[in-house]
Amino acid sequence: MSAHEKSKDEMLDLHNEDYVKLYLKKNILRVAQLLPMMDVQRTDVVGDFGCGTGMLLRVLADKIAEYHGIDFSEPFIREARRIADERGLHNASFIAADIVQYCKDNNGKFDKAFTLDFSEHIYDKDFLEIYQAIHSSLKPDGILYLHTPNGAYFLEAMRNKGILRQRPEHVAVRTAREYVRLLEACGFKDISVQIIPHYVFPLRQVHALSFLPGMKERLGARLFIKCGK
Repeated sequence: MSAHEKSKDEMLDLHNEDYVKLYLKKNILRVAQLLPMMDVQRTDVVGDFGCGTGMLLRVLADKIAEYHGIDFSEPFIREARRIADERGLHNASFIAADIVQYCKDNNGKFDKAFTLDFSEHIYDKDFLEIYQAIHSSLKPDGILYLHTPNGAYFLEAMRNKGILRQRPEHVAVRTAREYVRLLEACGFKDISVQIIPHYVFPLRQVHALSFLPGMKERLGARLFIKCGK
């Protein structure tokens, strides 16, 4: 571990009850806007890794057979269960677990796997271990969907240079090229990347200028990545 790298206990501390309260304020639009880009079926068994409060469940519950949310944060899992029970969403389960061990115990289980606003919270060495495990948890024709901030976005570039403050839990905001390299190393194939707008107005409006030469990556706030097993 480098001098600046956070320990596992430090990462757990960052994802505590206070962070859960902050996350509950986030607009579900950040996930709902992704639905047209997802190919989900009524028979799908879905794994949501780094599920947080289960926001994805609220978007997919009536479109899939089973949802399984996995997160290393007990506070997030407690809140996710509370919300699911409150809304009567019964085709779901939530578990606080180590993702790698969970995948070992559930080899070939999922039709679709999702990591939404999760990968920026883990270092490259953990990414390789976790996403190799997620790869093993997919069925032979399974699909992974990944949603994350775009490291080439102008605001992220300013954070990287120290001009703006980065969120402390965002330890690895990557570019599209970096994601393709890492996902290929984990065994994924047929990787496609879409650069999409921010979900918050007025930052969403900036994306309209991304047609300008050389501006697509600089003005696209988020990445939505699809890849096959």
